[in-house]
Amino acid sequence: IWTRAESKDIAGKPLQDIASEPVLVWPSHSEINFSDVSCAEERILAVGSNGNLFELDLRPDESEEIGADEFDREGTSSEIYDPNGNGQNASLSARIERMYKKYCPEKLKNNVNFLPKLLGIFSGRETQLLNNLIAKYGPEPSLLEMYGPLGLSRVRPKSVAIKERVILCACGGSRALALTDQGQAFEWSFTSKPQMLQIPQILESSDIDNAVTSIACGNGHAALVTQKGQLYMWGKGNNGQLGLNDRRSRKSPSLLPFKYPHADSDVVSRVACGDDHTVVLTKSGRACSFGKGLNGRLGLGDSKDSLAPRWISLTETLYSKTGAYKVELRAFDVVAGKRSTTFLCRRQ
Repeated sequence: IWTRAESKDIAGKPLQDIASEPVLVWPSHSEINFSDVSCAEERILAVGSNGNLFELDLRPDESEEIGADEFDREGTSSEIYDPNGNGQNASLSARIERMYKKYCPEKLKNNVNFLPKLLGIFSGRETQLLNNLIAKYGPEPSLLEMYGPLGLSRVRPKSVAIKERVILCACGGSRALALTDQGQAFEWSFTSKPQMLQIPQILESSDIDNAVTSIACGNGHAALVTQKGQLYMWGKGNNGQLGLNDRRSRKSPSLLPFKYPHADSDVVSRVACGDDHTVVLTKSGRACSFGKGLNGRLGLGDSKDSLAPRWISLTETLYSKTGAYKVELRAFDVVAGKRSTTFLCRRQ
């Protein structure tokens, strides 16, 4: 795992200088290898080669701290190495101290009795104090801010409760998807909102009548591709990211019909979701996109939103003695970033 962070850690050291190189999250001597990974803003999903799914929660209040002597023990929840080696769960008082170290370290530096006295006043009301600090200053420091990359190297993912063998995962915003080797898709949410699923549930829809082969999550929308090459979209649609020719949201998967101008026999093979846009690949290597067009992320030569699929021209300019000429490319993979899209292509 690595990241670009322009903030400082709780010791005041710029994280941008120390967080740009990859660090090993899962111990190198672990018996588990990984076959797929997906990143959201505060969580990472990873599929083990044994078909188990793991979740890495990067929020500080969800993490347990473990001593170095427990490093070889199999983790059952998101755990992180405690630099002090005390092996205790992160307490409210420790979280309050981290808030002061991040936002007003001078209070701790100038008066060593400040924090003990404050905690004494708020004894039994530590949660209230922490909430007051968050409301006044901002969010709690992230794991990266607290521990830096070396601390993250001791992070342990927790198992996600899916009994079936998982082969692919996807997460974005507060949504997560997992695909099993039997073509079943599971969906759940990271939020505590009652209308969102907290435990992975099989994604059931009367419209989906065959196995799922590909899944993707954006910031507020999701997509899946079936074995027959059909594309289903659901979630937020305010930017046209569902491709259903409107800006309405959908609570359940809705079939997105396609017209293939190049071949009636073509079908969808892959899908990728950015924050507010979607990119689709077909079996023949053609690509289309829809959703928010700002910054040219749709690859259509403009920055306009597209409420329905529009085909992308994938070409490469080559040069010969007689001059420049273009050749068509065929895409075989695609990744959609927050505001960008990247294709892997072959020449025809």
